[in-house]
Amino acid sequence: MDTHWVTILLILIALPFLTFVIGALVQNQWRRSIKSKVESYRPSATNYWKELNRPVLCVINPFGGAKLGRFIYEEKSGIQHEAVYTLHAQHPKQLAEEINIYQYGAQIIIHSWINGLANRKTKGSPEEILKEVLHKVPVSFVPGGSSNGVCASFGIDEIYEAIKNFIEGTPKPLDVMEVKTYEWEEGELGGPRERVFDIHALSYGITTDFDVLTEGPLRFLGPTIKNFLAPILVVLSGKRYDGSVLLRPVDVPHEDIASGELKDGDPKLKRKGICTDPNKFEKVKAPACAERKEGDWYKIPKSKIALFVTMNVGWGASGYCAAPGFKPDDGAVDMVIARNVGTVEMFRFLVGMETGTHARLPHVEIVQVDEVVLETSKTELITVSGEPLERGVNRFVVKVHKGLGMAVYHRYADFRKNYPLCK
Repeated sequence: MDTHWVTILLILIALPFLTFVIGALVQNQWRRSIKSKVESYRPSATNYWKELNRPVLCVINPFGGAKLGRFIYEEKSGIQHEAVYTLHAQHPKQLAEEINIYQYGAQIIIHSWINGLANRKTKGSPEEILKEVLHKVPVSFVPGGSSNGVCASFGIDEIYEAIKNFIEGTPKPLDVMEVKTYEWEEGELGGPRERVFDIHALSYGITTDFDVLTEGPLRFLGPTIKNFLAPILVVLSGKRYDGSVLLRPVDVPHEDIASGELKDGDPKLKRKGICTDPNKFEKVKAPACAERKEGDWYKIPKSKIALFVTMNVGWGASGYCAAPGFKPDDGAVDMVIARNVGTVEMFRFLVGMETGTHARLPHVEIVQVDEVVLETSKTELITVSGEPLERGVNRFVVKVHKGLGMAVYHRYADFRKNYPLCK
């Protein structure tokens, strides 16, 4: 065999091993850094959770995270907790349906847990059940893997900061996003096929391709390398998706453009959309699958979509600030769509997503909505918080429930004043 090919073969054989070793060293250093911070942390003598006198429920995925949350809770904060370890993908949902949730003061959860709470066997609609639980037992979040968009939206990028934010925080209102899927066939709308509650994001396009790569063929490379390679491979593929969008914008207050001469309620203090004026789109009737028929509806015509997301929080993942206009309790999601975009523009778009500056690019439109309908083909992959929705449907309805949940946090990452009037 030619020496050149032998060298290449040896490199390919050694690459997974080297990746594992480097990843282990980085992980070990990361854990030592967190442990050092934990040991120096001194919480306030009094805080909300000590006075509550109820344990915190921690839902833990044993396959992710640094597993240092317990160290902070028990040894430094004085907050008692109980841990529940999940065994498989559906286990969180099953546990949430059955557990006596009201014995806890708060719950640190993962994505599918919320849908289990909504399906509890008690009186009321799923949203009524969910509201009752989340207002009595508020939620909080800890980054349990290589990236976590919810935590990033609250200014948290590591487990230590998440626990500290929780200990020093208090319950505050949090919007919850509801997703329903329908099948539209020959002018007839079938009943809802799937119903999911979420506080993070619905994704379509390159973000789903990214998830497929990072959780599939690139997973063995570790978080750093796979998260670097995946966006490049996705953009170079040039793949685009057909789809049209119907949206119901909401009025969004802009405190940063207010002057002393204007009073609360003055229409000059408000405009529709956080970045894009929806009046540029065609005004239409509310679609058949929409639940909020009143108000103004607009349509983005069928386009070649590179990315479509509805963001209930600001960050899709660490380093992915999709919605710089995020606010946790404004009764809206940020609908972000990039369409008819070339390869060069997509690289600019991805770079801009790291800080939110993509909002100013010409092929990007961001509108705050309280309901939106995505129309696609039946074969496309669409995810909610990274979890795939059922295929074989072609209508996806996203509706926002203002203040349906309560979340424990100290602060959130507010970028709105950086983008007062994007375009």
